Amino acid sequence: MGCTSFLCGQDTITFRVLEATATPRLIDNGTLKLNDSSLDYLFANHTTTEFFRPYSRADNFEGIHAEYLQTVFHVVVTANGATLAQTLQSATAHYEDVDIYNKPVIYLNSIELPPTVDNNCTPYYPNDPFYGTDLWWPLEMLCMPEVFCEQTANASVKIAIVDRGYRNLLIHPDVSSNIVYIESGVSPSSPIFSNFAGNHGLASTLAAGAIGDNSIGIAGTGWGAGMMIFDLDNDFIIDDWMEAYENGADIISNSWQANCGNFNSWPAAKHAIDMLVEDYGVKIVFAASNGSLQTPRCEGGVNLYDVNGTAPGFNGMVYPASWPSVISVGGITAETCIYYDGFDDQCGANDETCQYQNHSPSTHHYLTHNEAVDVVAPGFCVISGLVSDCDQGGTINRKSTGASISAPMIAGVIAQILTVNPCLDRDAVMDVLKQADQSTWVDQCWHNTQVYDDPNTQPSLPCTSTAIDIAKDYAKYRITQPTVWNSDRFVRSLTIEAGGELIISGATVDVGGLTRIKVENGGRLIVDNSTIRAAKCHNTNNKWSGIAVHGNVDADQPDPYATTLDPNKAGVLIMRNGSTLEDIKHTAIKNYNAQNWYVENGGLIVVEDCSFSEITRIAEFLRYNKTDNSSFTTNVFTAPADQNSSALGLATSIWHCDGITFDQNYYEGYERAAIYTLDATINVINNNQFVGNGVGVKMLASNIFGSGGVIEGNSFSSNDFGVEVVASGVRADLLVNDNTFFQDGRGLSALGASNMLVFENSFDFCVSDGVSMGNTDFWISEIMNNSFANADNGIRFYSNCSGSAFTRNCFLGMSNPDVTVEQFQPSSSLARLFPTQGNGLEPANNCFTNDGIDIEADQGDVVSFSYFANTSLTTNNCLVPENNLTFPGTGYQANYTVENATSSGGSPCANANVPDRTLDSTVTHQEFYAALNDYFTAETSYLTTPNQANAVDLAQKQALVTFRLRSIIEKAFVNDNLNDLKLLLAGVPSKQGREWYIDAAIQFGDSTEAASSLVDYTNSFGTNSFSTTREIAIDLLGYDDKYTLDSATEAVLDGIYQDDEDSEQGIAGSLLDFLELSTYHFPVAVNNGASESNLGSNATSYNVNVNEELERIKLYPNPTSGLIIFEMLFAATDENISDLTVMDHTGRRLLSQRINDQTRNSVNLSEFPSGIYYLRFTRGDETLIRKVAKQ
Repeated sequence: MGCTSFLCGQDTITFRVLEATATPRLIDNGTLKLNDSSLDYLFANHTTTEFFRPYSRADNFEGIHAEYLQTVFHVVVTANGATLAQTLQSATAHYEDVDIYNKPVIYLNSIELPPTVDNNCTPYYPNDPFYGTDLWWPLEMLCMPEVFCEQTANASVKIAIVDRGYRNLLIHPDVSSNIVYIESGVSPSSPIFSNFAGNHGLASTLAAGAIGDNSIGIAGTGWGAGMMIFDLDNDFIIDDWMEAYENGADIISNSWQANCGNFNSWPAAKHAIDMLVEDYGVKIVFAASNGSLQTPRCEGGVNLYDVNGTAPGFNGMVYPASWPSVISVGGITAETCIYYDGFDDQCGANDETCQYQNHSPSTHHYLTHNEAVDVVAPGFCVISGLVSDCDQGGTINRKSTGASISAPMIAGVIAQILTVNPCLDRDAVMDVLKQADQSTWVDQCWHNTQVYDDPNTQPSLPCTSTAIDIAKDYAKYRITQPTVWNSDRFVRSLTIEAGGELIISGATVDVGGLTRIKVENGGRLIVDNSTIRAAKCHNTNNKWSGIAVHGNVDADQPDPYATTLDPNKAGVLIMRNGSTLEDIKHTAIKNYNAQNWYVENGGLIVVEDCSFSEITRIAEFLRYNKTDNSSFTTNVFTAPADQNSSALGLATSIWHCDGITFDQNYYEGYERAAIYTLDATINVINNNQFVGNGVGVKMLASNIFGSGGVIEGNSFSSNDFGVEVVASGVRADLLVNDNTFFQDGRGLSALGASNMLVFENSFDFCVSDGVSMGNTDFWISEIMNNSFANADNGIRFYSNCSGSAFTRNCFLGMSNPDVTVEQFQPSSSLARLFPTQGNGLEPANNCFTNDGIDIEADQGDVVSFSYFANTSLTTNNCLVPENNLTFPGTGYQANYTVENATSSGGSPCANANVPDRTLDSTVTHQEFYAALNDYFTAETSYLTTPNQANAVDLAQKQALVTFRLRSIIEKAFVNDNLNDLKLLLAGVPSKQGREWYIDAAIQFGDSTEAASSLVDYTNSFGTNSFSTTREIAIDLLGYDDKYTLDSATEAVLDGIYQDDEDSEQGIAGSLLDFLELSTYHFPVAVNNGASESNLGSNATSYNVNVNEELERIKLYPNPTSGLIIFEMLFAATDENISDLTVMDHTGRRLLSQRINDQTRNSVNLSEFPSGIYYLRFTRGDETLIRKVAKQ
């Protein structure tokens, strides 16, 4: 019996392991160990010479096809492998696809014809010398001249040639400079490139990639594309395909076929092709096969007829070309026939150089020998380039016949298509090729009578220029009426216009390139049980730019489910029922139109029952003037694994919006924050879960818009911070109620002016603090009816928290004091706590159950409090306060009162009622002034003599001032009378009254009054005033530009928004690292008196200081209804101001004009809407800004 494999005396068994426990092991004595003793016994009688995974490169790929290849093994044993294979095949629980592995038999699909020989050895022809002759008919048939007048293929599009015989390819003048990759392990000195190698692979390479317009030879159909070269080795075909993809191949051209029986039964090869095509977007082209009726390659079909109409019963499918994932290419003659005769060409004149000298005249030679053919291309007497062959006395003009030359020509056509639309997958490419069919070839030659595998589908002969025109606009959609997509599709551009509604139901939409789906005003997009993801655009980053939902910043949002939508109101996005977005470049969903960012903010977004993972940021909301009804309900948000950039690590960011709701969502792993707001109010309610995030909810209040909302009924676990509030210059208003904080670093952290109620929450096992408050100032923050257990600290106050109160809380098992009061900055105001709240009468009534220190304060601090004491309770319950108050050392002040259980009405360790906080509406201005004067007197006494009595007196006086002020503010709100409040506070003999008024104006929603008062405040109090916030705009000059503020200016990075939706370049630097965009706008807190000379290139800021130089510019009238006159009061020797720019409050430049040499000039604002504008005057290197009001 002869050898059963290519290794004489040995057999190679191929099989796939179905479960990991069944993976064989090769032991030292050459015995293969399996998990079945009977199989082990059989293998023990054979020596295993090799045991390996032939497709280990598949470990770099994903998907079901990759998983198949990853679990295929080859075992080489001594003879009689067939018996072993049969036994393995019977173990169906462990193994499948067991067979004796034989090399596939490879047939090349073209015939090299006798060449013509010129008389010299130097290949030189003027400018592609065969252009215009009859030898150029193949390119003319494919409409290539019409393509070349417009484009050549992009070098980023790469064609891999898998073939044999690359004779002198690397020095070939018509293609060598376009070769971008050679198979690993194949060196330039390899025999496949030698002067003695064959020309089959060379012809394929030239047909696809020959350089045009270089006065040499021909132009390939894919002229300009990058060419990759692979040696056709029987043992490594699958590895070649995978290596080609890993190194950038978009198209893999194969001009060969296999022994159809063996290859079709080789499932690994089919899995490899399906994997690359379906999962990775590669276009794999195969020659459909050649043949004749007398020498069939495959049997099983009766669909190819001879000239007499008889059916000899041969042919059928030829593999791999017949597999569905392949683009199968057949050849035709100049007369569009699928066959030619040796000496009797019935389709037209025959070129003598193309005659087969070894075939009889009666033999029909078929160029399309297959039932499954997708495309046809020239394949008869095709000029395929020049080969330097001095041994034959000159330069050879190579001509080729067969499907082998047709396949790379179509590969080049596909490269031209991908140049204009790189994200088309195999099916989309075929759709384009079919649409570009010239539709005449089948009828021109009666010899083409052939029934194909799909009788309704004939091969296409594409016109490439038509295909390119189709590809340019392929998959671009504008939805103007109700439309439903319920099947998968590719999208290159998608806009839902006013009146349009698109429902994507149960489908996958692949989005090409950096496309952003747009929902314009009055349009609606509903994504139901569907996935939108990036198309597999090889050699790109395979990302798309998300969904932009446009709005109208000055109009109320519509009902998202209304039958019709108002074109003047926001667009609507509804995602629901398990839908998701994948492969997003930066932000998945935005509520604005970046090209008209402020006017078209406020898109309405409703997301329910969806899941998101591996996305930089799920949603971004920018400033919207009305109530925002967007909502996120019962969704799952999981952070991407790679969060290396500061732009990452956010699930949702919100800037200047009011009312967005988060309900029953799950957030995990966001390094910065799950929900991140700047000057926004939100509702986080009803069992949202925040697990393992940097911050669960982070809120910043940095300017007159303020920040706050409701955080109620949620769970925070293992976050660095559960909730973090940072306020700069203005107050954050927030209710934190009925939440659980478990094993967070800090449960709740508040820094800066805060007015919040922290009510009925539980803080358990917090690593640092349950609640931490710093410098919250005189604003009332009440920590009430909460439970603190097993934390480092229960509550920690630092710096000035004079308005804070902690009442009716229970503390259990703290490792440090239950409450800590410390002053981090001795130069700042004294740390103080109010003993009372509401009308100033209720005791605090906290329950301390810690065996250690209940309250600890730093030197110089004043702590006023009262809490519940019940002497009948034992240790670990409510303890006697006198035994647990510790103020070590000298200089510590404390004031406390003790209430017993009887007089306070029961233990606050139970569920105590919320104290009555009703304010007194009868408080008069005179009563407020009297309390304020008493407070100033008490403050002077305490600072002069900081003893216990003065501390108590000061705390009581300050509590009364706050109570009366809040009462008057409440009355002003009820009566909607801000002027009354302004009149009251004008009499406050310090800057404190101005600060109170500015904050009150913010509460009234009068941002114009607040901004104006802020400027007046700064003018009055100079560098001693508190920091405020203004916006600056920086136009980037290029990649990696860095912008730095001076040391006295602090940048707040969290309000950056996108200004250019398609230009998303990255920059570096500590200041601008929030997003990769071309233009940034962000708020910056400017300390008064700080120099702004270092704000950065092309930076503009609105400094609330009045520069003394501005006094040399006189503007009037201000406010104005239109015309502004300005006078420049400069000395004659001063350099004249030369430019004026008018900007709105966002920093956008609205008008620029040159100022003449006269000292009196004007600018007309009559066409501008009412509002605040800034006039920027430029003189040399100096920029001066004045604010004006347009009525």
